[in-house]
Amino acid sequence: VSILLNFTKNNVHYGVYFMDPVDPERDNVPNYRKVITNPMDLGTLLNRVYLDYYKNSAQFWTDIGFVFKNCRKFNKDVSSDIRTLSDTLREVIFVIWD
Repeated sequence: VSILLNFTKNNVHYGVYFMDPVDPERDNVPNYRKVITNPMDLGTLLNRVYLDYYKNSAQFWTDIGFVFKNCRKFNKDVSSDIRTLSDTLREVIFVIWD
């Protein structure tokens, strides 16, 4: 999770965009909670790891999957910046854990 949070490419810190939970008011996405039923972010994931929240690896992988699935579900435009950031981080996971 730390690798994802710190991932940088072309001076863009990708992980920072997924560090905190989406705040519909702050992020100007008032319908976010209507569309996304299982919100997840990398900061919450990291806290859960430190707190021994996960009883098995499947729980961890389910949550990390929500970070990227939620982004894809809410940001349907494949050319949007946030979608590009998300898809890149998702690929980083496959490279790291392959």
